[in-house]
Amino acid sequence: MVGNTHIKVLQISRIGGRNTKDCAHKVLDRLFINSLMAKFNLKGKGKKEKRPLEGTKVYRAIQEGLMKFDPTATEENIKANVSEHLKHAPQRRGGGGFTTP
Repeated sequence: MVGNTHIKVLQISRIGGRNTKDCAHKVLDRLFINSLMAKFNLKGKGKKEKRPLEGTKVYRAIQEGLMKFDPTATEENIKANVSEHLKHAPQRRGGGGFTTP
């Protein structure tokens, strides 16, 4: 299983982008459709009962792949970029729109 994770991390790092933020957005767009991203946030907290992405194997692979892509990227920087992208998923095409709790 360790080898499998290494391959996923390497594939994620090869997606690339102009910077860490752009790479994070491209990675999430390739891994998830907007309607699925709209059901997640980073922590899983809030009024809308979303599921947490942080703490999953997928998030760990994304984080490691982004750090391999940009060695200067910090965990906090990656969290901020992933969180922002998930936050805006409902308003993107196929995201389902915002709902009121």
